[in-house]
Amino acid sequence: MAAIYEVRATHDGRVSSFDVRRTPGEAQALLEESRARVETVGGRNDCYWVETIDTTGLFELPSQPAPRDRYTTRVTRTSPEGVWTTVHVDVLDGDRAVASYDRNHSMFDTFEPFRQGDREFVLIAPHYRATSVMDLVTGEIIAGEEPSPDGFCPVGYYVPDWWDVHDGSMPGSLYWTDDMEWPRGDSGFVWGCFRGDDSSWKVTTSTCRGCSKASSSVTSAWLRRAGDAPDAEPA
Repeated sequence: MAAIYEVRATHDGRVSSFDVRRTPGEAQALLEESRARVETVGGRNDCYWVETIDTTGLFELPSQPAPRDRYTTRVTRTSPEGVWTTVHVDVLDGDRAVASYDRNHSMFDTFEPFRQGDREFVLIAPHYRATSVMDLVTGEIIAGEEPSPDGFCPVGYYVPDWWDVHDGSMPGSLYWTDDMEWPRGDSGFVWGCFRGDDSSWKVTTSTCRGCSKASSSVTSAWLRRAGDAPDAEPA
């Protein structure tokens, strides 16, 4: 049986939790520490105990490190100095290259690894006016937008990982809710500009659902800033 061990206490009939540990010994040590801490400040509880919780079939915490911390890039300029920048990008898992692609602009921050379930992907922009999704297992681009002459030019991505917003709370514990299973890697944020309007970055949302299945889609919607913008090419 997969289990966790939660230190609990009651006070006037109300149950509270002091945290969860993965072994009975760690939980017992936490119980003693918690009891002493409460007594030091003049508090009291009616009783303390270690609750054994069967976690079989419950949500599993994502592994660490998060994909963003695991995968990096090696970027090599492929165009001469003084002309429009193009680059070749190697995707690295540690020191090992696992995929590569070419991009028709400077790199900026257009590389954001993320996961859905037990699969790992990355948001990239081989074309500077479109977002694509690469499967980090196969190195293949599995979804993407079509570049548009008037399209959004992404310069950076952020897909929240579970560990970005949680501290290790465990499924089955007293304060766990289904909402704590979010985020699942199916939505994120993009910043950049529209071609001809690079006076400031704009924020967009990006959605990629079903990346772990055969079919995928990427959609974007942007939030326009107030005011006029000068006519300019993206830098």
